Amino acid sequence: MRRKLTISDLVRMNVPQEYWSASVSKVLDNTSFGKKVPVSAVDFCIGFLREIDSRVLDGLGIIMSGSNGTGKTSIAVLILKEARRRGHSGLFVMLSDLVTRSWSDRFDGDVTWTQRAKEVDVLVVDEFGHEHDQKSKYNASLIHQIIKFRCASRKLTIMTTNMVAGDIRARYPVSMIEAMKDKIVFMPVSGPNWRNTSKNAAERTILSGLT
Repeated sequence: MRRKLTISDLVRMNVPQEYWSASVSKVLDNTSFGKKVPVSAVDFCIGFLREIDSRVLDGLGIIMSGSNGTGKTSIAVLILKEARRRGHSGLFVMLSDLVTRSWSDRFDGDVTWTQRAKEVDVLVVDEFGHEHDQKSKYNASLIHQIIKFRCASRKLTIMTTNMVAGDIRARYPVSMIEAMKDKIVFMPVSGPNWRNTSKNAAERTILSGLT
């Protein structure tokens, strides 16, 4: 059963406030695609949302790769929000913020942020790769453990990154790549950077390369 999403839901999932209003009509505006984007791109995103229950059960995740401002995070948040509407638990983690948070901090009661990230039905990992930019190697190792655990447990994990497939293979150990193999699908996302344009334009995302 689908229910209304509340502000409490968004806060508990740690969704940044700038993405609270993300919706299909804003992110997947068909009028902005024209002939530049294959219909399969739109079909994939909308289909994923419609089939969220089976996607959560299957646990096959996604790495969305693309330049800044192409809508990767908005799409990830759309998936997270729809999952919550259907009664699934979720969490949003921005890896560039790792330096400001201790993963041993309590998320809720006796549950730490690390435990929550491992156990939720849907985890969004934003800016995958930025954990290597932090001074603490512990943080990088920890997020790798979380992702490997979720892959082994077939828990739905959605990641966004600026890295291309070759960068991921070069940067991460073989054990990490093997853990993600057949558990997470690589999806390129491309288009103009809307972040420095008007608000209305920024609500449109052009996708390509999703197959």
